[in-house]
Amino acid sequence: MQRKTDVVVIGGGLAGLMAALTTARAGRSTLVLERGEAFGGRAQTQDWNGFQLNLGGHALYKAGPGYTLLRDLNLLPEGAEPKPKGLTLREGRLNLLPVGPLSMLSTGLLSWKEKGAFLSLMGRLSKVDLREAAGLTCRQWLERHIPDPRLRQIMDATLRTNAYAGDLNRLRASTALRRMQQSQKGVFYVHGGWARLVERLARTAEAEGATLKGGQSVAGVEAHGEAHLVRTKSGETYEADEVILALPPAETLDLLPAPAASRLRTVLGEARAVTVSCLDLCLSRLPDQAVNLGLGIDDPLFMVAQSEAAHIAPEGAALVHLVRYHEGLPGEGPAAMRSQLEAFMDRLQPGWRKVLLHARFLPSAPVASVLDEPGRRRPVSEDLGLPGVHLAGDWVGEVGWLADASLASGHRAGLAAAAMAACA
Repeated sequence: MQRKTDVVVIGGGLAGLMAALTTARAGRSTLVLERGEAFGGRAQTQDWNGFQLNLGGHALYKAGPGYTLLRDLNLLPEGAEPKPKGLTLREGRLNLLPVGPLSMLSTGLLSWKEKGAFLSLMGRLSKVDLREAAGLTCRQWLERHIPDPRLRQIMDATLRTNAYAGDLNRLRASTALRRMQQSQKGVFYVHGGWARLVERLARTAEAEGATLKGGQSVAGVEAHGEAHLVRTKSGETYEADEVILALPPAETLDLLPAPAASRLRTVLGEARAVTVSCLDLCLSRLPDQAVNLGLGIDDPLFMVAQSEAAHIAPEGAALVHLVRYHEGLPGEGPAAMRSQLEAFMDRLQPGWRKVLLHARFLPSAPVASVLDEPGRRRPVSEDLGLPGVHLAGDWVGEVGWLADASLASGHRAGLAAAAMAACA
């Protein structure tokens, strides 16, 4: 049986849900087909006895395009801005993380000369030439602009944490620097985990008239006159004026007709995904409430107790996320990475093992579909040469990084599809 709709969105992550909401709000009949039973993609949240576990320590940057879009569309879920109280670990020594005037004066992480240079650098951050940085890797930019190796090491750690990516020999400098600029305006943690954001998008899309179907694996997309046919693996067929592919690159390529897939491969080139090792700890309490953030300086490590700001754990309990960034090099196995994260937690929160209720270790958690590298252009829908088919996802377009890119590209694809469907 063949069914007709204005727009079919394939993929129910943040990009797909934003695209569907946008087309439905424009009055277009919209159908979302999601392979899994649950929507959200990397924004899913797992509940463990009242602890809401995201896939790592998710946050929205308040100056980023995703937060701005959600706020402007009245889609922003409830949440809170954290007050960081952090420690750094370098060469085996703990020091205060300089996040304000008092901690800057008190920390032993920097000498007085380095403190002056660091403050000067932070003061110039908003004026950094991002056009120059777009053609450099983070490592190249650091070596060009920060001669002091110890200060460069601190900036190295700060950039990888803001970009959530460890391979600074490949990551585009402008991507990490822009995120660092945005971080100065604050970050936002979602109450209840990112499932609340997914629910907000999904319910609003349905309220606007969109139909959301889970458990629907798509077999392919093909032209059908001036429309398109979307075939599912279960044998259903949908005819749509416009199709939005809100999927990772490999799945997108599998569904496209051969000529369009060939064009997309040419733009993508060798696409490298970004992953991290993530250890989530559910604790009956946080042993040291004076520390909710930890930053490795000479090792690519990060710790955040998001439950100190966001409602993601039972009253009095704590949910801690630890991350080991992957640096794009052959490294330790999963067991060694977990041990490194646990040892990091030992230094930051002594006694945590005595109050541990549950641990979840993800040795290779997905962060981004494609590493943003100098010389690489993110594809756009026009690259397909296939009118009526649109791309969305964290790897599409030039706006944003991570969730910001997903939300921005989904909104842009939805606007384009709605406009074209109106002309059909």
